[in-house]
Amino acid sequence: FLERRIEEVASITGIRYGYKPRAPDEGGRRAGLRVVSFEPNISVVKTSSIPMLLCDEAFRTDPSSVQMLHALNTLHMTTHPTMLYLANSLDLVKQHKAVFLGRHDIVGYMAQHADAVVSHQWQNDQNYSYLDALYGNYPLIHNSPWLRDVAGAGYYYPGFDAAEGGRQLRLAAQTHDAQLDDYRVRAQRTFEAVDPFSHSNLEGYANLLLRLQGVPA
Repeated sequence: FLERRIEEVASITGIRYGYKPRAPDEGGRRAGLRVVSFEPNISVVKTSSIPMLLCDEAFRTDPSSVQMLHALNTLHMTTHPTMLYLANSLDLVKQHKAVFLGRHDIVGYMAQHADAVVSHQWQNDQNYSYLDALYGNYPLIHNSPWLRDVAGAGYYYPGFDAAEGGRQLRLAAQTHDAQLDDYRVRAQRTFEAVDPFSHSNLEGYANLLLRLQGVPA
């Protein structure tokens, strides 16, 4: 499905999905990351409040680390007093480096507007959007213990720790281009771990079915 959408977007825009290294300036510094949050904001399970805070944490510590924050799926909350209070407290908003928009698909949006993904979940470790971001080799700043443990993919911060999330975002801004090959390797290991046709996964499912029937594995 993802590859089909990649081809569709490329045929329409001429832009292909996938992380593109940022060229350094004369001083050797690279442009800040254009960061996006895709969390749906319809329950406490997946929200953009922590991504907003960690992006602002990174920006306050190092303004060159974040070029723009794109908070998607927030349009329905932009008139809510609590959301307005939170947003207006951010330096990114004060410096006009944040936009709050509706729903967009990951391929079309990343190809044209962003080059890093920040996410936050609560009791929802496994998420297809993680695999989508990793497939494009985009920096993924996340708090999924499952994703951390399966192959060490992405840039992990624990729980609701926005300060550590900000540090991980700064780390991505500083090092992602240089370690892109290693990042690809860890992403590939993640795909292999969830491949439904891999021998180890097929064997694991077969053993579970045998156990269910009371047959020794």
